[in-house]
Amino acid sequence: MATKDNLKEKIQVLLTLEDLHELNVIIMNKALLAKKRPEPISLYVRSLIKDHILANQAVQISYTKNAVETAIKEIKKTK
Repeated sequence: MATKDNLKEKIQVLLTLEDLHELNVIIMNKALLAKKRPEPISLYVRSLIKDHILANQAVQISYTKNAVETAIKEIKKTK
């Protein structure tokens, strides 16, 4: 099982210390408004990622080889 410090280090790789502080403030404010204990940062970030995945699952697009080749040609034209 991961330790609290280990999880914090992993999140700090993704965020600056300032961002981490702001995220902590957001979590604390939400907890105060809901009159609940604040979530650990790792749990909060995990739930954000899961919510993002769920919100974008229906957006999956099927690509044919021809569509991909056409898109690549268009990208090369814009360079």
